[in-house]
Amino acid sequence: MSETGLIFIDVETTGTRATRDRITEIAALKVVNGELVDRWSSLIYPECKVPAQITQLTGISDDMLVGAPRFVQIAESLREWLGDGQLVAHNARFDYSFLRNEFKRAGQDYRVSLICTLRLSRRIAPQERQHNLKALLNRYAITPICHHRAGDDVDALWSLWQAWQVEHSDEAWQRLLGDERRHRTLPAHLDSAQLERLPACPGVYLFYGHNRLPLYVGKSINLRSRVLGHFQRDHQDDKEMRLAQQVQHIEWEETLAI
Repeated sequence: MSETGLIFIDVETTGTRATRDRITEIAALKVVNGELVDRWSSLIYPECKVPAQITQLTGISDDMLVGAPRFVQIAESLREWLGDGQLVAHNARFDYSFLRNEFKRAGQDYRVSLICTLRLSRRIAPQERQHNLKALLNRYAITPICHHRAGDDVDALWSLWQAWQVEHSDEAWQRLLGDERRHRTLPAHLDSAQLERLPACPGVYLFYGHNRLPLYVGKSINLRSRVLGHFQRDHQDDKEMRLAQQVQHIEWEETLAI
């Protein structure tokens, strides 16, 4: 499986709702056949105020963004730069949802395949409890200059990717990537093996989050289709996005009819 056209990307935003909140910073690295060949980076004027808690987290303030371009001003050049390369990001559907919505506002339909390093980490080290980027960087002794700034995080992500390649044989690494690509639309914290067992029959299902906290109860005449449907509209629906970000376990019970 070729690694041609991988785009390592990280975005900073004004919040967590991709349909409402906006991007404030983008950084991306282009990797072709395992070699870093180009990078793209810019602050983005979000056309709204940056909440105080976001400034405290990222260090990005309204004053820093005054002279930055609006997304619509860089949309065409960024889309050309991204090409058809696969996006590689930590919790990739979060970044992808924001990009899709920003491109949509700019009049462009952006669709691309994803590789999620959060989900990949869960496959590589299922015995570990923490798979957030900070925990992974500590585990591999990778030190970013500043957490929650797009340029530093995307450089750190590329370093993590290279560390994984070193510790796996080429065959094992390609198998991991193949498995990740097959499940690229699924939530990062959810075991894909669970979903493979979902039956296509009537029933009731329950989503659980951290510490088995119940998140959502639903029913359907086709459990498999309905549950998977939750994770295919997350870039369009804030409720589905929150579910996809939080769900870690699913239980269901088959019924004769709904």
